[in-house]
Amino acid sequence: MPIQAEVQLPSEATISPGVVIYMRPECHLCQEARGRLAELDPAAVLTVNEVDIETDDDLHRRYLELIPVIELDGEQVAQLVEFRDSTFAETIRKRIDV
Repeated sequence: MPIQAEVQLPSEATISPGVVIYMRPECHLCQEARGRLAELDPAAVLTVNEVDIETDDDLHRRYLELIPVIELDGEQVAQLVEFRDSTFAETIRKRIDV
């Protein structure tokens, strides 16, 4: 008979939004995007994961001409220089304020 355990998950308010930046080393736009995220999130509420597209052939093919590509909770919110737009800033701020 399988053992069943009740697991209590944290409420949505305590789960920090996850950000993924698809990037590559020595990419000046990627570094700029990282800096922009830091400006928008000075308290480091967001969990930022950087993915080097050069480590995966599929990611390299998919994102090479688009980096940096930024996803927020699995949804793409910016590519190339879109992180400079006010819409991107609003999206990040809304997610942080949740």
